[in-house]
Amino acid sequence: VKPDVVFTGETVPVRVFDCARDDFTECDLLLVLGSRLDAYPFAVLPRLVGPRVPRVFVGQSPAAGECLFKQPNNWRDVGEFGDCQESIRTLVRLAEWMPDFHRLREQIGAHSEGGG
Repeated sequence: VKPDVVFTGETVPVRVFDCARDDFTECDLLLVLGSRLDAYPFAVLPRLVGPRVPRVFVGQSPAAGECLFKQPNNWRDVGEFGDCQESIRTLVRLAEWMPDFHRLREQIGAHSEGGG
């Protein structure tokens, strides 16, 4: 059984980039979770958001490419590096999203166990 993901070396459906172009023009915050963005064509996705859109990168190590982490006037790119799940828990807590997070986990858990 193959999961519904695209593995390295596989062709990415054109629809992914059609949707990204449309969706990213409406984006007011970009979260990149668990990817270093060192594989194309996904590496270009953060470039599709507007120049004033903050980008938050969460993963084991800094993203490759044109991230601005070390630039002296950086206001746009933020990184949290280490265990991705722990970083997400911290982000959810700091953003005060915990009630929504628990509700979503319950929905996903019920769905993955054959319920709701």
